[in-house]
Amino acid sequence: MTNQKSHGEDDQIKERKHLRFYRTLLQVKGIMQNWMEREDGN
Repeated sequence: MTNQKSHGEDDQIKERKHLRFYRTLLQVKGIMQNWMEREDGN
C-alpha cells in the first residue's frame, strides 16, 4: 500500500480523460441531433 498516492493520481488522470471524452461525446450527440432535425425539415 506504499504506492497509494500515485494510484490516486492515476485515478484522477483517468477521471479527467473520461470527463473530456464524455463532453466530446455529448457535443457530437448534439451536433447529430441538429443535423437530423435539419434533415427532417427538408
